[in-house]
Amino acid sequence: MQRISSNHTSAYAASFYSWYFFAYFMDACGRELR
Repeated sequence: MQRISSNHTSAYAASFYSWYFFAYFMDACGRELR
């Protein structure tokens, strides 16, 4: 049970950081275009 919980948390963190990096990258591109 603990292993599954740890795995789920890791996947959630990876997804969050992936989305955060994507949003930051898009914001940087938007500033360059402006």
